[in-house]
Amino acid sequence: MRSWIYKKVGDFKSGHDAINYYTKAIKLDPNYIEAYYKRGLAKYEIGHYKRCIKDNNKAIALDPTHTEAYYQRGLARYEIGEYKEAIDDFWKGYRARPQ
Repeated sequence: MRSWIYKKVGDFKSGHDAINYYTKAIKLDPNYIEAYYKRGLAKYEIGHYKRCIKDNNKAIALDPTHTEAYYQRGLARYEIGEYKEAIDDFWKGYRARPQ
């Protein structure tokens, strides 16, 4: 049913194309975790770090075990100088991983 969303961010001509694609996916299913995470990744790649954090916040709210979302949010926080928060996210992602 959701197989059309399994494009990678790198499959798009630009980060903006990816953002538009995942935004449409979120409109179709506001609880689709991977769409938030991948849109956040696209935002990170074009330097929209605060917007990346917002999307990863939503992915984490929907799935507190989404290790990649913690990692991505940590990278974005590092980029804007929130070093303590970045380290906290890296640890949260590490602890959330499957054993």
